[in-house]
Amino acid sequence: MVRNKSYRLLFIIIILIIWEVTVKLEIYNIVLLPSIIEIAKEFIKEIINGELFFATIYTIFSIILSLFFAFLLSLIIVGLSTVNKVIDNLIDFIISIAHPIPGIAILPLVIMWFGIGQKAVYFVVLHSMLWPMVINIKAEVKRLNSKYHKLGVVYNMTVLSQLLNIYLIGSIPAIITGSKIAWSRGFRAFISAEMIFGVVGTNTGLGWYLFEQRVYMDSPGLYSGLLAIILCGIFIENILFNKLEKLTKFKWGVL
Repeated sequence: MVRNKSYRLLFIIIILIIWEVTVKLEIYNIVLLPSIIEIAKEFIKEIINGELFFATIYTIFSIILSLFFAFLLSLIIVGLSTVNKVIDNLIDFIISIAHPIPGIAILPLVIMWFGIGQKAVYFVVLHSMLWPMVINIKAEVKRLNSKYHKLGVVYNMTVLSQLLNIYLIGSIPAIITGSKIAWSRGFRAFISAEMIFGVVGTNTGLGWYLFEQRVYMDSPGLYSGLLAIILCGIFIENILFNKLEKLTKFKWGVL
């Protein structure tokens, strides 16, 4: 593990050195490729003045909120799929249609429904997050049902007790895995919706921040926004979710 971290750090250092050498040799226009020092200064300045900081916080909050609703909807959909085989097949058919469609691809249609604003962004993000979560939870519930349903009947467990102690607890690893995939897709959808289509509401996130920097040709600011996105991705996906997966793998991995 320590060796892997050392390799990653070495790789980053090499990239930064190549970057700075390229800037010093003026291979590319300084407007297109500013120096690392200029980007670092702009990043710190934008964090201190609050613009980049609050854009990052708003982005994270929006995606967490969408993730929460995606989780609730996933439970409802998976619950309906257990009612009978017809509903289960229908839900599988809907998943096969909706899951491959990128959230950004339906944004023009969503804008026609909800207009240019936060509702359109949240709808696209929710669409991006919902289906991977449903797929993971649904598959895990089927596995648990085939393996532990009869055990619950033998021990005279109530329906509520089975839902809580077998299906909900047993599905925690799948929920975390589905949430990790959903977060990644929702994060990209949120930034793309703001940056490409300029869809914003009363508050703005990292996508709109990048959109503004691009319009004003502020290259250090643009790279600062990209740096904020990278740091968010590293923290949420590679640290937070990986930690949760390791904690739950030991406790629930035997189910």
